[in-house]
Amino acid sequence: MNFPLYNSMRKLIQKPHDRYTTDLQALVNNRWENSTQTSFNVWMETEIGTGNYEQVDVSVDTAIDIGTGFKKGDDFKVFSFKNISREIILGTMFFTDTDYWICVNTNGFASPTNSCEVRRCNNTLAWIDPSTGVVKHEPCIIDYELSSPRPRHDKDIDVADGHIFVIVQGSEITRAIEKNQRFILSGQPYKLSAIQSLLDTRYFATNPNIENSTLLYLDMYLDMIQPDDDLVSNVANADNYQYRLNIQPPYSEIANRIVPNAQFDGILVPTVTTSGGDVTEKSVVFSGDEHVDVQADGKYKLTGNVGDVAHITATVGDNPNISETTTIRIAPNPDGENNDALIVNPLYTIVRQQQPVWFSVEFYRNGEKQTDKEITWTYSGLDESYFALTQSYGNNFMLAAKKFSTTPLQLTFSAGGLSKTITIQLQPLF
Repeated sequence: MNFPLYNSMRKLIQKPHDRYTTDLQALVNNRWENSTQTSFNVWMETEIGTGNYEQVDVSVDTAIDIGTGFKKGDDFKVFSFKNISREIILGTMFFTDTDYWICVNTNGFASPTNSCEVRRCNNTLAWIDPSTGVVKHEPCIIDYELSSPRPRHDKDIDVADGHIFVIVQGSEITRAIEKNQRFILSGQPYKLSAIQSLLDTRYFATNPNIENSTLLYLDMYLDMIQPDDDLVSNVANADNYQYRLNIQPPYSEIANRIVPNAQFDGILVPTVTTSGGDVTEKSVVFSGDEHVDVQADGKYKLTGNVGDVAHITATVGDNPNISETTTIRIAPNPDGENNDALIVNPLYTIVRQQQPVWFSVEFYRNGEKQTDKEITWTYSGLDESYFALTQSYGNNFMLAAKKFSTTPLQLTFSAGGLSKTITIQLQPLF
């Protein structure tokens, strides 16, 4: 039998669980200010890995060792929240006035309230992101026990091999850390041997909002100091993945004129290389001052007056610390004068054996490519037994190193009354 009025009233009646949690929340709200444990300033990360924090009402309580019943100490605390329905996941970062804390255990299952156990971060992981060259920093926890589970065998003596556990938040940044990666912790080098996430597929199945492990345990062993380790900044292999930016033409070659009726006055072409001299594909962002308008592709139009100096800055898109500024002096413009430039793109400084490189040489007038200009070239420094240069598809070139040499190879390209000389070092493959 259908009772519409009765069914409608049931929807308005709170279930026992809902009534209990509502009353409990009201009780917590009413007595919150009466506790000395709720007077601390605590900020919680809004989302794993974002670094964005919001202030939350937290009661800071003592953590107890279940096995002994003793207090764990000030590096271990329990955070209980004024909002009893707040959800906390492993790896959530907290920040107090002086310290970072990581959630290492949660207590929300089958509980009307929600709390978590946190540990104070006592060190910082620092490493260079191979894709960008940016130094990453992540607060971490180093376990107190420094063990030596295995000896390191040398030809003369056995040396104890130090072993530590490092706990760090599992984010998109830290999940990119690879095995055998090296770290410097308080001036001591360590090598990562294993990554333990402590979460399996069953955890992800019951927590649909979590796609990857948010708490990582890193197993590290003592390593040897290497020449490029920065023991002051605690960055291992600090010279690796250092990118360099080169702009053509350089500032010393530019004294541009404002060309009437021309869409552009010139073009700048960037080349990004690694510390080893290898060219890499990276986006470059251009910006200019009030004397110049510059586009994303490096073409620019001078807007200042004769005698003004324009500045154009090129910045690597994923690393704002890598930039190069070109200074352009605006010169008088006699009738019929144009801004001509010969551009090599990309600009290689090192070519290795068995790794031929391709580049183009183009003649530009007022920032526009001129396809009717014939490119010629000559060489010096080395003879053709050391290299092979092939021109194909217009102004495209392929350069291969047959032998390596400590003497650099010089290639001079000419077109339209301009010439440009580049210096290339021929090196072995390894």
